[in-house]
Amino acid sequence: MNKKQFNKLVKKIATNKFCNKKLDLSRESWYDNPDCDRETPRLTDVEVIKLASALKQNLYITQLDLSFNEIGDEGAKTLARVLTLEEINFTGNKITVVGAEALGKSLLIKKLSLAGNPIYYKGSDHIKFQNMIDSFCNNTTITDLNLSFSIIPDKMIAKLINKNTTIRIFTVSRDLTDEALEFIGNNITLKELYIYKNVLTELGAYYLSKNSSLHTLYISNSKIDDTGAKYLSNHQSLQKLSLLDSNITMKGANYFCISNIEEVTLFNGIKHDFISYTELQQFKVNFQYSKAYKQNLANELFKEEPIELYKSDEDISCLIGENQDEG
Repeated sequence: MNKKQFNKLVKKIATNKFCNKKLDLSRESWYDNPDCDRETPRLTDVEVIKLASALKQNLYITQLDLSFNEIGDEGAKTLARVLTLEEINFTGNKITVVGAEALGKSLLIKKLSLAGNPIYYKGSDHIKFQNMIDSFCNNTTITDLNLSFSIIPDKMIAKLINKNTTIRIFTVSRDLTDEALEFIGNNITLKELYIYKNVLTELGAYYLSKNSSLHTLYISNSKIDDTGAKYLSNHQSLQKLSLLDSNITMKGANYFCISNIEEVTLFNGIKHDFISYTELQQFKVNFQYSKAYKQNLANELFKEEPIELYKSDEDISCLIGENQDEG
């Protein structure tokens, strides 16, 4: 979109000739699509300030996708003051802790993604990070918050989890440790938790097992072992659990056969060799449906025999092999 096209769109928004609920001004990321048009101008704070002024006059737009642009703190602060926006996707922009704090003080935003922004902690910014975390702790409207790929001290994440009573879906920052989950047992509003690259151990799994509200939990690249698997298998509210690239072996997998969790996905790519499957590079087990079925499935697994899924079982998967679909 060139400058002339953008100005035309802004005018259309301000005069309420743009009547859609969602405005998509995202740009493709180079990571997702190496063939994307990198010559297309990306939006900066200058354009976003103009856009914010138009949005204040628009009666329809409540969702805004600005992912993979070059928006910084000034643009974020300006949009935080637009009281009609309920969802904003800032994935892959240039917002720092300053802009994130302003968004945390918003009065209407319900869904906010700051994934892939340079929100990276350093000692000289300690007070700024405290202020940002306090803004999210005190926020009473955001129910879905994505802070993935930021670097935030574990104690601050722990404080946010312990203090906020609104967030239901939380995607957490990079390199998380057990300390960040210390108070998650106190949180009774969190429903879905997504933790990407981290160093969680069985202690983190123990903390998670004490939470009574989670129904979806996704953890990748952790150090959770068979003991951690045992803790998580006893979780009372979980309905869906994914543990990808952990230290769980066949022994740990067996704990989930008798659990009440409706769907468990354990998958290790090239990270581990499993008992009697040392020649395989991939291992994936989906435990679904009844306990009886899960136990029969596990019995077959531990016999170390190939599993055949008959037509009647085609919706239930247990896949072992190196050519399977990771999805």
